Amino acid sequence: MGVPDSGAASPGAQAVEAAPRDGSELAACRDADCEVRVEAGDRFAVDERHGVDRLTVASLDGDGVRIELRGSSGGLSVRGMSISVSSSCDNGRCHDVGALTVRPDTPGRINDMRLRLRALTDDDAILVLSPR
Repeated sequence: MGVPDSGAASPGAQAVEAAPRDGSELAACRDADCEVRVEAGDRFAVDERHGVDRLTVASLDGDGVRIELRGSSGGLSVRGMSISVSSSCDNGRCHDVGALTVRPDTPGRINDMRLRLRALTDDDAILVLSPR
C-alpha cells in the first residue's frame, strides 16, 4: 500500500497568484517599469520619451487585454495582436492613437516599451511594463 504523494495538487486546487510588485498604483508605470493590477477603464500616463503619453485598459476578458494608446506623432512602432495605429492633426498639433491586444502567450511592444500579462481573469489582470 503506497503513501499518497504530498506534493501532488488536489483536484480543484488553484494556484495562488502573488500580488503584483506595484499593487494597483498605476502611477508606478510612468517610467514604463512596473507590475500592476489593472481593470477595464484604468488609464495611466507614461513618460513621453517612450513615444506614448497615455495607456488605457479598454477591455479585458479571459483571452487578453485590449490596450489603447495615445502618443506623439510619427515613428510609433506597435507589435502585438489586433493592432491599429493612426495619426491625426488638429490646429497644427499632431498625435498618434492606436490599440493592441496583449495575451498571456502573446506579449506586445510599443516602441521600446514591452507589455506582457503575468495573470489574467475576466475581471482584472497583472500587467508588466518594462523598458527595452
